[in-house]
Amino acid sequence: MSAADDPTCTLLSFLRADVGSGEWKIYYAKHIARQTSLTSSEVGYWLGRLAGNDSRVGKVDSSEFEVSRWKPNSNQSQWRVERVGRPKLVADGGFSWDQISAFQQRVVKAIMRFEARFGRSPKGIEIKEALERMEDVEEVGHGRLYPNLDELDAYGLVLKSAWDRRTNTYEVTDRGYELVEQEAVDLAGLSGLEVGHSSVAVSGGEEA
Repeated sequence: MSAADDPTCTLLSFLRADVGSGEWKIYYAKHIARQTSLTSSEVGYWLGRLAGNDSRVGKVDSSEFEVSRWKPNSNQSQWRVERVGRPKLVADGGFSWDQISAFQQRVVKAIMRFEARFGRSPKGIEIKEALERMEDVEEVGHGRLYPNLDELDAYGLVLKSAWDRRTNTYEVTDRGYELVEQEAVDLAGLSGLEVGHSSVAVSGGEEA
């Protein structure tokens, strides 16, 4: 399944276009279904996954949106969707490594390792495969990976570029490298070690 066909990507793309940063809206699933390729049942299911309503299935990671049931005792399901304001990158280092999720940190490291090993920027599928080796899991879903790549691109930590009509490549920006380097320096400082700025190692699993 490509990212374009993934229902989570379809839903999040719609929400990004419809909900401004810091705003919130109330939706019926059928209203979103009319404006996307999804069915009402699919919209309701994935909004529920974003909200984390069902402990039997995993919550979909998205630091960009907060989703909850609106008037849960009502006969008709409505959803409150709030788009959380994105942290701003500032020159004095006000945006720190720990402001992105642990999964996004692993994504950045996976891209850095791929670039170091192969001398080029990875495609989305190559990042997916690298993460699956790093995390020792069967699959990292498109619905988890691509929204997080989009957020990292929006934060200015990763640069997304078109490879062809259906494929993008991703490279870590100078700002992304600076944050990883600063995190390594901070951790070394806690251990009483010194880290050279030109040789920061990226830890956290098997090579891409």
